[in-house]
Amino acid sequence: MAGSAEEFRVFFEMLPHVLRDEELRHRVALLYRWYWAMKLEWLGITSPARALEDPDLLGLTQLLSAVIDGLAVQAAIDPAFDLANPYRIFDAMLSTFALPGKAVEPGQPVGDGRRRPTSV
Repeated sequence: MAGSAEEFRVFFEMLPHVLRDEELRHRVALLYRWYWAMKLEWLGITSPARALEDPDLLGLTQLLSAVIDGLAVQAAIDPAFDLANPYRIFDAMLSTFALPGKAVEPGQPVGDGRRRPTSV
């Protein structure tokens, strides 16, 4: 998604208006909840809306959004910006958090006590 800098440009153009208009700010905040749930679906969470009630899964998806949005800003500023390197590092970071086949119920510590996404 961050690779679609042109599509993200509309979001960036809207942002100052969103910050000044309380009703629009509320609507975009609701949109972000949908955006976060969509990211949990990408991670294989089967009930993403329910999973957003888990503070760790919510935090994970908020972080995913921040990374994608932040990389989109950098790509929009510099058309030569190579997304491959940051996404390679981000993939390695996520791989240590979400281990395939190691599903755990929300709230349950695993091994070193770190939380990992699960199918909820």
